Amino acid sequence: MLSCMFQLSNCKLGLEQSRSLAVLLIDNPRHLRELDVSMNDLGDRGVKLLMDILKSTQIYKLDKCTIHSPSTTRLYCCQLTEKCCENMFGCLVNIPSLRELNLSNNNLKDEGVKMLCNAFGLPACQLEKLIVASCGITLVRGFHFNSILKELDISRNHLGDSDDWADVLFCLSSLETLRLSDCKLTEKCCGVLVEALRSNLTNLKELDLSGNDLGDRGVKTLYMGLTSRCCTLERLFLRCCGITVKGCSSLAVALKSSCSSITELGLMGNDTGEEGLRILSDIRDNQRYKLQTLEIND
Repeated sequence: MLSCMFQLSNCKLGLEQSRSLAVLLIDNPRHLRELDVSMNDLGDRGVKLLMDILKSTQIYKLDKCTIHSPSTTRLYCCQLTEKCCENMFGCLVNIPSLRELNLSNNNLKDEGVKMLCNAFGLPACQLEKLIVASCGITLVRGFHFNSILKELDISRNHLGDSDDWADVLFCLSSLETLRLSDCKLTEKCCGVLVEALRSNLTNLKELDLSGNDLGDRGVKTLYMGLTSRCCTLERLFLRCCGITVKGCSSLAVALKSSCSSITELGLMGNDTGEEGLRILSDIRDNQRYKLQTLEIND
């Protein structure tokens, strides 16, 4: 079957060009699988035009074949605000083939993302990958992501430590990739992550906590989750997290555990010193253990 990808990233598109693109989508919707209009000054009005077309063509073709609608939509850096999320909600509900949505670097704020979350409880929403990095989010309270979501990236939002993290992570039973870099987290969040790794995040393969002030105490807490029999984590990134040789020692114990499945560890930007390098390099070079890739300061 033929498929079509519209890749129009950084093409200086504005509202007028959105109208022209909308006409093109009306005339040629049959094989559209991917739409990339990132890094254009579309604004809320431009995106509304495009989303209305995508919804209408999907409804028109529901009796024929739902795979004719795009499975990937990228709209990062498009000068969007929370106002566009009502239209995105309609797409999530009316385009069941939509699997990936990237809205990064748009000022959606808390209310915008919460509006998107309202779609996740509906059977028609089959989204598997959501990227909302740098979207001006400050709270996780009220965020209810769907249980089929496999990848979530909410990096570079000032979320901070919150008791609400437990409710958010509890919903993500199918999650395979979680990126929380530069989210103003501290060691306090690590206990919640440990409980999640032990219970419902049993499918998680990649966890990125880089750029958060976890420190050695946070890493020591994470150790308990990494050594759980339920934890299947393979890639762990803790770049620029204030980790010293003490944290390396905690990680070394976890990596030597028979329960550890970690093959890749990223620790660049930490004050691990020569001793930390030696401890972890020895584990990487020992075929008894699973660690294969180590990113660490020389």
